Amino acid sequence: MKKTLNSSAIKSAEYTDGAMIIEFHRGASYSYNVPVSIFRALTTAESVGRFFSQHVRKQYTGTKL
Repeated sequence: MKKTLNSSAIKSAEYTDGAMIIEFHRGASYSYNVPVSIFRALTTAESVGRFFSQHVRKQYTGTKL
């Protein structure tokens, strides 16, 4: 499931095979092994960028794709 997001930094998020793929507006994409609950929370957050910074970037290691 891929979702386009309303964020100045993050273009879209996709969840597949236990990983969340984040595509940034600047073109880079990263994979994060997170539970689906984190994906759902990110895609419904009032501030996607703030949620990403507080709950994903600081707690999970991303792999550049």
